Amino acid sequence: MPYDFSKLNAREFEALGASIIAKTSGKRVETFKPGKDDGIDGRFWIGEDKAAIIQCKHYIKTSFPKLIANLKKSEAPKVKKLNPTQYIFITSKELSPANKKEIKSLFSPFIINEEDIWGGNELNAFLSKKENNDIVEEHYKLWITSTSFIDIILNGAIKGRSSATLKDIQEMSYRYAVTSNHEKGVRILDEKNVLLITGEPGIGKTTLANNIALTFIAKDYSFCDIEESISEAEALLRNDDDQKVLFYYDDF
Repeated sequence: MPYDFSKLNAREFEALGASIIAKTSGKRVETFKPGKDDGIDGRFWIGEDKAAIIQCKHYIKTSFPKLIANLKKSEAPKVKKLNPTQYIFITSKELSPANKKEIKSLFSPFIINEEDIWGGNELNAFLSKKENNDIVEEHYKLWITSTSFIDIILNGAIKGRSSATLKDIQEMSYRYAVTSNHEKGVRILDEKNVLLITGEPGIGKTTLANNIALTFIAKDYSFCDIEESISEAEALLRNDDDQKVLFYYDDF
């Protein structure tokens, strides 16, 4: 689901842009107090004296011709005066390849390539990746339209319990010795997607289940500890072919 950048004001959008560039560049990005910015919404240094400038223009409801007109009149002269080594332009407005080409030409030679131009489509693609959830968390207004973070709130108890259970399993795993039953269980779960372990009390059913679970966690499966109703698992299901979840149900 795309993020709704209209929930951010201009200052918040500038802070979002700085966070994204800091992560993609691996540099510490300087930001400045509100007020006249002289064409600088963010800055980082390449070497000792070569500056990269970040400029963020929200303009989500502005037509592209009006955006270009404003850039020509106001921003292009500022950039020429600043003479940065690199210029990065960010807008919440979605851009086409032709739009990017026009913006790059306007700020030549300071925009090195079109990858230094971020439109709303690139911002959404970047923020939708799991490894960038920290940025969404930092800019909380984006949560309003983020289904993934609403899920975290709604399913907080399940995820918190699952995390605690998994930690306990990991701490006890050093005592475990892999047996033929372990290998058989892994094979069945791989082939059938379901594994039911039964037997008399005290024979090690939970220990076996715990360590089979760890085998799949190592294969990049998420872990869901179901405590009561199967509806807890249903609440986490998604129409996503790439989603891999191990549902763990002890003594159902």
